[in-house]
Amino acid sequence: MKFKDEKRYLTVTKEEVNKYIKYLLLARNIYISQGKPVDDVNNLLCKFIKAKKKLRA
Repeated sequence: MKFKDEKRYLTVTKEEVNKYIKYLLLARNIYISQGKPVDDVNNLLCKFIKAKKKLRA
């Protein structure tokens, strides 16, 4: 049985983007130290970095 993935949207302000990037980097470092995969965290981190660039424009 297949389920369609639900898309979730998160609304953040300019000030919150830096906090989320910091938290994602911290979580990524913890996952790396525990030997867990970090692919999903990397994808989410890239999205926040792109959002930061868009907010500057």
